[in-house]
Amino acid sequence: MRRWFSLPVMITINAEGFDTNPSVKNLNHNNMNVLVFATSVTAPHQIDSVKSLLSGKKEIEEWNFDLEDCDHILRVVSDDGISPRQIELLLNGAGFACEELAY
Repeated sequence: MRRWFSLPVMITINAEGFDTNPSVKNLNHNNMNVLVFATSVTAPHQIDSVKSLLSGKKEIEEWNFDLEDCDHILRVVSDDGISPRQIELLLNGAGFACEELAY
């Protein structure tokens, strides 16, 4: 199944916790992985509840949600120091479903 993502509706947070503009950000970083997850995060206030969890991980360079996608996509740019399962457990611990997607 082919998935299309809507970039203009994403909220992107860099490692310092600042919003960045996804339209000018290149997610193809050297030595970085882009991990993609389906989540149950559906609203901006829910993003606020996981912001400190994701921004607090030094292995995560950048992350963003696409709430208009049917899977409520979370994208994580990270080094090799964090596994998809660790991201899933972070969100699960905050009360949200999170499952890595193959792309």
